[in-house]
Amino acid sequence: MKFTVAAATLFAGLAAARNATISGFNYNSVNGYPIISFNVDATDNSAGINCVAENFVPGQSFPCSDPSWIVTPLESQGHFLLLTQTLNSHVYEGNFTIAMNGPNSAVLDQIGDATAEMVESK
Repeated sequence: MKFTVAAATLFAGLAAARNATISGFNYNSVNGYPIISFNVDATDNSAGINCVAENFVPGQSFPCSDPSWIVTPLESQGHFLLLTQTLNSHVYEGNFTIAMNGPNSAVLDQIGDATAEMVESK
């Protein structure tokens, strides 16, 4: 009986895991003003969300097309960023590392997708 309850609790926790995937990430600073843009899909059926950060400095936050999502670039080219979602009075955060490649350091596109677990902030 104890095993059944423990297993049910474990699987309930696993079912609650929330993930978000970033795709189509682009960095451009050709004009001297950095801009990043990307799309977000999440396990809570959030899809088609677009995030843009224009003329940003690391640590500055920007709302996405769905204002419950916020992006915070953590370094100058956006390789590392924090994605935050507020859902039903709960705040979830995910740290992302974006693999990028491009013709020069001012124009970069994402290689593959980046997925991270969205963890509830305490």
